[in-house]
Amino acid sequence: MSQRSEKEKEIKDIWEKKSKGLIIPEITLAYDNNFQEYYVYEDRSTILYLYLERTNVSFAIPKMYCEKKGNVYIIMDIFALIPISCPKKNKYQNFVQENIVPKITTP
Repeated sequence: MSQRSEKEKEIKDIWEKKSKGLIIPEITLAYDNNFQEYYVYEDRSTILYLYLERTNVSFAIPKMYCEKKGNVYIIMDIFALIPISCPKKNKYQNFVQENIVPKITTP
């Protein structure tokens, strides 16, 4: 099993065990062209909401700037990422910040 698929499985397991009624995104990982990793916390019809790995910085990006490849999204234009700087986090942001960001590490 590849390192990426192990991480995908680990993230899915956390969502399934701890999300308590939240809608689990079908795809939980995204990468940009510099191989920066992002955790998908909401997947809407035209917009993705992401956390940059090992941070508490969240972004929104229109899906038209992403390509779905297998079980991940590839961010095709990092300049399309829109920082979300609202001090009040929603339940999805809180979930990822408390359960996924501190548990998942990139070697």
